[in-house]
Amino acid sequence: MSETDDFWKNEGGRSHMDICDVSAEDFRKMHKNVLAVDMDTTLKGMFIMGRYYLDGFHSRSCCAKMAECMGEGDYLDYYCGSSEYWLLMHILPVILPLMEASNKDESSDEFKQLWRGKVDDSN
Repeated sequence: MSETDDFWKNEGGRSHMDICDVSAEDFRKMHKNVLAVDMDTTLKGMFIMGRYYLDGFHSRSCCAKMAECMGEGDYLDYYCGSSEYWLLMHILPVILPLMEASNKDESSDEFKQLWRGKVDDSN
């Protein structure tokens, strides 16, 4: 079984709700901490949809409900988004530590000294 198959087996084994059965008010109460994270609204919506309303990715009306609950966008932001959810859950854990390490490198005096003069920063 591949890593992707394992991921979907585990996600499919979790309990999920139908987003169409949740009011926008209840949605905002249930997910207030995720909604408070300073991040792109669509990414937060993808995370919430995949984690709690997985089957909603395959329904235009459920995706429209998700856009309504998130307060912006339209159903196309979420429709057939299960592949984006998979990427979000697999790529971000890899990228974030690399970005943090890269930012540390760039802030070091050694990096700045070696970087200077080797690239065109006029852009």
